[in-house]
Amino acid sequence: MTNPFTAVKRLVREMLARRSAAARRAQRSGGLAAGSREDEIANASPERAGELAGHAVERVDT
Repeated sequence: MTNPFTAVKRLVREMLARRSAAARRAQRSGGLAAGSREDEIANASPERAGELAGHAVERVDT
């Protein structure tokens, strides 16, 4: 039978390892997504660019 403290310590280390690995993956893939998003904003119409950038846009039905 293993010591409960040892078991908890192993579980915590595994969880921290998974979180750090997930953070590294997100950081690596985040650069590509951010670049394509900036390109999309740059090439969009002014109204759509504001929408993509997260600014409030007033829509008028015509």
